[in-house]
Amino acid sequence: MTCFGHCLFLLSLLFCWSVKAQTEGKPWEAEIHAEGFFRNNEYAQPYGTGYTLPGFRLSGQVAYHISSFLSGATIEAGVHTTGFFGARRYPTGTWWVELPHWTDASWKSEMPHLVPLFAVVLHTSPERVVRIGHLDHTASHHLVEPLYNPELRYSADPEMGVQYQVNYEGFRGDAWIDWQSFTFRADRHQEAFTAGLTLEVPLVCRSTYTLTAELQSTATHRGGEISWLRHDTVHSYWASALGLRASYSLFEGDLYAGAYYLPSFLRTEPQMPSGHAFYSQLGYHTPHILAELAYWRGKHFVAPMGAPFVNSRSLWEGPLVKDLTHTSFLGLHARYTFFSSPLVQLSFAARGWYHLIPFEGSSQRFSHSLELYLALSPSFRF
Repeated sequence: MTCFGHCLFLLSLLFCWSVKAQTEGKPWEAEIHAEGFFRNNEYAQPYGTGYTLPGFRLSGQVAYHISSFLSGATIEAGVHTTGFFGARRYPTGTWWVELPHWTDASWKSEMPHLVPLFAVVLHTSPERVVRIGHLDHTASHHLVEPLYNPELRYSADPEMGVQYQVNYEGFRGDAWIDWQSFTFRADRHQEAFTAGLTLEVPLVCRSTYTLTAELQSTATHRGGEISWLRHDTVHSYWASALGLRASYSLFEGDLYAGAYYLPSFLRTEPQMPSGHAFYSQLGYHTPHILAELAYWRGKHFVAPMGAPFVNSRSLWEGPLVKDLTHTSFLGLHARYTFFSSPLVQLSFAARGWYHLIPFEGSSQRFSHSLELYLALSPSFRF
């Protein structure tokens, strides 16, 4: 039986089990999440290589809630698949976040990318949650874009690993390890995992105004003892963001601003200098409209999962095509959301980057992307 067949068989068993549970009055929940997207990246040639991501993501999951144990426990199981329109083969056994930069050296499959989902969740108290398996990835762990590229919602696997969350009135925290690539002895890809931490401390909380101190950090490692594909086999990256974020209720939305200092460190051969950067943003959002202006300037900064053009090094993920000492741009993000509810989301977004540091011999200074997104998320409790 193929991997796809195994996943369908698993879902069939879960469905039959849930029907039986419904007749017995047990606390079950089923959820389906379907996404369709079309994103076109047009990057100025000296700064990056453009590409298009047209595709879909589909996941189905069944959860069993045990409310009588401590503050609650849950068992979750399901399957996730990612596909791209026009694709005839897919890489397997590689770090999926590297799309679309995978090579023929990866194993190939004619089936869309499939990932089984499983998690055990324990609420040790109303404020603390422990997860092993499928992680809670709400709002990208609230990471700023220089640490986490929003486009990864289309190309990255569901996060799988260990997570610990706390949510007190005066302190919120999220710590996790996402194990992205496991290696057996004969595999030709690298072991890869990312660890992260986000801390938020509300300094001022008023009915119309908030001021929050934030500490964020990501650490990515690729390598392991077994590696057959690349000669530069060990990579360890660390990047953090320390800053303040303010929000003010205005009309039917929120006016917000943030300023962050970001250090980074890269362990590889040859050794590169430590990096640092400054990032600021000013924006306004309502349930239907978002408009944001951002400024970035970095020196030797490296964050493998960061947004486009923040890295000073041409990483495997791109889009930078050559190493730079400094990176700097003005960014603009606009989004219109036609529908936004727990059931359906439809939005159109545009992003632009004006590169403040010119390449010698090139007059191109502007990159942009356009994106259409549609999602349906029906859920059932029984």
